[in-house]
Amino acid sequence: MSTVDVSHQVCLRFDGGQALAALDILDKVAEAAPVDGTDWERLFACKAYILLKQREASVGLPFTDAAFMRFLLSPATVQRRQALRNTLVAWEGLSPEAIAAQALQYLPAVARLEAKLFAVIKPRSNSFVYGTSDDAMVFIAIDPAMPSKQIAALMVHELHHVGLFPFERDDDARQTLRAPVRRAVGLMRNFREGYAMLAAAGGPDRHPRHFDGTADRLAWDRAMTHFEGDLKAIDHFLLDVIYDGLKPEQAERRAAELLGRQGPWYTVGWRMAATVEAYFGRELLIYSMPDPRLLLLSYNAATVQTAPAAARFPIWSPELLYALMPNRKEPAQ
Repeated sequence: MSTVDVSHQVCLRFDGGQALAALDILDKVAEAAPVDGTDWERLFACKAYILLKQREASVGLPFTDAAFMRFLLSPATVQRRQALRNTLVAWEGLSPEAIAAQALQYLPAVARLEAKLFAVIKPRSNSFVYGTSDDAMVFIAIDPAMPSKQIAALMVHELHHVGLFPFERDDDARQTLRAPVRRAVGLMRNFREGYAMLAAAGGPDRHPRHFDGTADRLAWDRAMTHFEGDLKAIDHFLLDVIYDGLKPEQAERRAAELLGRQGPWYTVGWRMAATVEAYFGRELLIYSMPDPRLLLLSYNAATVQTAPAAARFPIWSPELLYALMPNRKEPAQ
């Protein structure tokens, strides 16, 4: 991790209240002590718990107090009690400043990282960013199977999203685009998952899953064997969006399918970002991140320059690049 002083750019607040409340209940269960309404009221009143329920509801995932009680009191969760507590304690030894410094290396120089970091015990092991750039919250699921280095990389990934978000807002130039083109550019921001993978890895010469276990690295390598097909699938998808082949709700659903747990937005986004940084340098990569159209152009240019046609990675189609241009003429009907 970097040791650069980033204190003037960083304001991170760690909150493990929900996890501590859940662990206190698990301690009582393990000791055969009664768990009463006061214990549950304390847990359900935690800010992280309230916000977690709101977030899950916002993405259409079921989350009720009764279901969470069943999860927490299940034998599997009770057996993990000490491992969960040990993991939470280990997290307290992580350096938020060092984590933030690595994320900032892949963000504009004026970027700030201001967020609440919630360590939570929950049924799903995913982590995510919730809220707005003015009130960003990073939820990290406590997982004893994840070593501290892996957790730190995961935090870098999520904090990169937090830092990039203010720069992704529509500018005046983009407001002049046709609505379907503007919608396509908005969906292309899902490539941020690839940028964050690169930031968490620390550079284009490092495996984006080098901090993970063997199974995760192999899963990434398998996904990368589909790179050509995945890039073409996104290319065709964006053209469908631009030429009104998909309704907005259909486009959102298809974009979510391409996201998945580690879908093409991750792998194609990472390949593009790593290629651009390796050939043009990190400065141009960071400049391109807020407007993914620039990244597509930079990736194509770097790819064409670095390998003969027979050996190079696939590139974005001229049809898509033209369709994304402002003030371009419509194709003849």
